[in-house]
Amino acid sequence: VQITEKQGEYADSDWIKRGAGAKLENFKSWTITEKGLKFTFDPYSVGPYAAGDFESIVPFEKFSREMRGDKFYPVSFASYVDGNPPNWCRNGHFPSYNVEFGLAKVAGRRGETKRRAYFYKDGDNCPNGANCREKKYVIPGDEVIVARTNGDYSCVWYQPRRGNETVGWLKTTDLVLNKAPIKPGRINWAGNWVFGKSNIKLTRENTPGVFLIKGDALWQGLGDNVHIGELDFAGTPKGSRLEAGTGTDKYDCRVRMQRLGRYLIVSDNKNCGGVNVTFDGVYIRK
Repeated sequence: VQITEKQGEYADSDWIKRGAGAKLENFKSWTITEKGLKFTFDPYSVGPYAAGDFESIVPFEKFSREMRGDKFYPVSFASYVDGNPPNWCRNGHFPSYNVEFGLAKVAGRRGETKRRAYFYKDGDNCPNGANCREKKYVIPGDEVIVARTNGDYSCVWYQPRRGNETVGWLKTTDLVLNKAPIKPGRINWAGNWVFGKSNIKLTRENTPGVFLIKGDALWQGLGDNVHIGELDFAGTPKGSRLEAGTGTDKYDCRVRMQRLGRYLIVSDNKNCGGVNVTFDGVYIRK
């Protein structure tokens, strides 16, 4: 059906019968969605009368039992970026998950230093495979941000009071989720927020509920190769979320923010500065 709609009177579905559809290179563009594994095809590379790309979704239930076993999990919070494998849990992608982030604390009695919750790797056969446990750990009472789950593990961001963050998988059984509802009226957005070399300042405007958003970010390459980015627009929070930008065109700078506890989680569309510049991160108010 999609072939006919895309190609009109010159529709050519014979390329599938000729075997072009089975070529590995035709399946290189994929991503995981809530409905299943989505492939995006470019008919120009497989047929002479093509007119743009089209897509096909393979539902999770269509996978073999082996693929749906202990090494393959349909996940809650299914939100993946650019086809990244579901077992990935990494700093660079964490703020971009389009999920309702949550807070949790490591289970146990505070001060119980002998009890440890270890981080697990996200490489092949991880986090639930052999030799996946890392040396890094958190202790009872430590607070983490939870993005999503994968089987028996939760993808978390741990931000100590000092030093750099640790991102990775923790066993969900080692966590106690904070299920208390967020009261929008008590959310304080204003302030100077910092993540690494990126800075975002939120200031109340005269119009009730509106905030002026100003920010600076940079990417440092080799030598004096420096790219910069900036934010300069207004936005209105809706509950614990705020989305704003310079416009609605796909090339305009846009950011998505979520307030959670002492954190401001930010992701942008990678159009807010020079090459490699991004405001993605978990910010702390200074």
